[in-house]
Amino acid sequence: MTFKKVLLIFSIHLSAFTLCFLVSVKDAVGKNKIESTKVAAVQVKTSGNRDVLVMKPRKDEKVVLCTDEKVQKVRVTFGRITTLNFPVTPKEILPGEAVFDFKQIKNDLNVKALNPHAKTNVAVYLQERRCSLDFVTVPIGGDDIIFIRDPEEKQFEVRFQ
Repeated sequence: MTFKKVLLIFSIHLSAFTLCFLVSVKDAVGKNKIESTKVAAVQVKTSGNRDVLVMKPRKDEKVVLCTDEKVQKVRVTFGRITTLNFPVTPKEILPGEAVFDFKQIKNDLNVKALNPHAKTNVAVYLQERRCSLDFVTVPIGGDDIIFIRDPEEKQFEVRFQ
């Protein structure tokens, strides 16, 4: 067999494998086998007789403490969005390298890897604190939602009517 024939057979097999994978993913989405991420919330009465909504992460969601002493690792799956939920709206976001795409929406910071081998550090400035994060791209098993919390606060309140 010549090299061209081997390359042709390999590309046919690769195309067939890709097609099978795409069909199986489409079936899983169509049959709702892929779960959506839902955030749990609890209504609480405070001492001032106010109703508040306290956001609580599910058991499978990651909680990271924002401390000045320790750099926290964030695993971003290539081709997926990772959402970081902060207790307050970040004032400033300073990435080390431009290998991730950042979009801030209120208290959330959405991150997407632009390169399958991307790595960088990020400084996120909140009102009274700086969070140091280390972003690493992984092929599978990355973090979908991360709750960034201040270790000095016990609860994070959101008023509702």
